[in-house]
Amino acid sequence: MAKGRYSIKMLLATIIAGVIYSVIAEIFYRVAENAMPGLVLIPLYFTGLFLVLGGTVLLTGKMIYSRSAGTVNKKQWLIALLLIVVLSVFFEFLYEIVSDRRKNEEITAYLFVLDDSGSMEVNDPDRVRYQVIDTLLADKPEDFQYGIYSFNDEIRVLREMAPKSQKTDYVYPDVAGGTRIRGVLSTIEQDLEDGTLSLDEHSRVILLSDGYATDISVFSKNRVLNALKGLVKNGVSVSTVGLSDADDTLMTMIADKTGGVYVKAEDVTTLEAAMNQAAVSHNTARNLLGYRSAFFLNGLLGVMRIVFIALLGVVIAVEKTILAERFLDTSAVLMSSAIGSILAGICIEIGMNMLGVHPTIMRMITCVLIAFTLLKNDLGNRYEEGAGVKYAGR
Repeated sequence: MAKGRYSIKMLLATIIAGVIYSVIAEIFYRVAENAMPGLVLIPLYFTGLFLVLGGTVLLTGKMIYSRSAGTVNKKQWLIALLLIVVLSVFFEFLYEIVSDRRKNEEITAYLFVLDDSGSMEVNDPDRVRYQVIDTLLADKPEDFQYGIYSFNDEIRVLREMAPKSQKTDYVYPDVAGGTRIRGVLSTIEQDLEDGTLSLDEHSRVILLSDGYATDISVFSKNRVLNALKGLVKNGVSVSTVGLSDADDTLMTMIADKTGGVYVKAEDVTTLEAAMNQAAVSHNTARNLLGYRSAFFLNGLLGVMRIVFIALLGVVIAVEKTILAERFLDTSAVLMSSAIGSILAGICIEIGMNMLGVHPTIMRMITCVLIAFTLLKNDLGNRYEEGAGVKYAGR
């Protein structure tokens, strides 16, 4: 029997389907993320991927094999569909059930981290950001702790962490220079490590900036996550406030990764409301496809995400195998799809939570890895692609 070859048409069709679905699904995900619970969002996401890839394999097979024999085993396909729905609900439930111990705890300390770069001369010339601090502390008890860090090209500690009752006069720094967001986060981490700064899981860091970080490149965002390790280790959440032209992507990543919230302030008139929201809000939500702000059982949750996404991908691989049974060799379909699914689980966990890659990119890569399909044609006994002629294997 002649050696088989892989169907380029099937490979390209499934990859293209994965890319197209990832774009549409990302739009849906962004709209629905805060509008519906993860127990609904994640099953819809994976069920949609299941249906799109299944339809792609079926239609592509029909185009390749004009006289393909047999019919689809509808019972097996329906079982696979039921599995993807049930398992995605079950896996999302298990992933969410690990509780965040900070959920109902009262905040006892604030660390304000304020941008004093040159652009602040335009966006907040009256230094409303500093005035808001007094407003936020007005109803706090005298033993409430707070501190203030300032950053531009230099990192300064304007007020050490101390009780509100300890009156401290500090001089506003000059507004000039760049926006060293990674630098100030690294300084805070270092101060935590050497004991200069004391924060615990009852503390909240509030980071305000009006522009893009001047010490972070596209390829160094993972260093921001490294700078957050000390905060994550101590269970401290960072809520971020973006004024005017802030880097929404970076500020969202910092907040999501540490369990804080990101609040946008279009101009200085809404700054007080934004900082107040950042000061009081928690974000304890998580789902299989988003950033994880876990301080408790973080390693276990990482393994759970990899395994769960891989298993959901395997169910889709089984579906593709069921639909490709009429097209001769399905072992390559199952093997390639299973390998892609395992890689998808590993990539989304490492990419988002270790390397700091934007979730949109990682979700798209996940879809493509689960989608790609190798269908091996047996040249000794096959239907010729596009011709419908069966070879006898002479």
